[in-house]
Amino acid sequence: MPIPTRVDSKHIADRFELLWNFPICIGALDGKHITIEKFSNTGSENFNYKHFHSTVLMTCCDADGLFTMVEPGFAGRNSDGGIYKACAMSYWVTHEGLDIPPPSFLRNDGINSAFPYYFAADEAFPLSRNLLKPYSNKNLDNIKMAFNYRLSRW
Repeated sequence: MPIPTRVDSKHIADRFELLWNFPICIGALDGKHITIEKFSNTGSENFNYKHFHSTVLMTCCDADGLFTMVEPGFAGRNSDGGIYKACAMSYWVTHEGLDIPPPSFLRNDGINSAFPYYFAADEAFPLSRNLLKPYSNKNLDNIKMAFNYRLSRW
């Protein structure tokens, strides 16, 4: 599967803004458990919190839900955050191995400061320069609640 280019990322970001009202987002990251039969001699290595044996795909999807990056083969017992920390996608994002466009200005933003392109993820992932996750559910104002709603719709 080819890694998205800068042009691909800008097209993905335009679709995220059009469909989901999420500007300059270049992908949604998540882990997907795939049910498997227990491998011999693995014990509970692939037994997950949902109480079945699985292997995990670490995936990135575009605004239409199509895979843009997939990294297979992680043991089902691991969390999304732990898998992300160990996978190549994390390395590419944190060490600028992906051809991510340079920071851009947000439309209708009164601050006029450039904002980095980012991936959207759930609360299991670490917050970083190019990775956005929801606010903690404690004492949220309306703006933070709206942000969490938009982030969790995909």
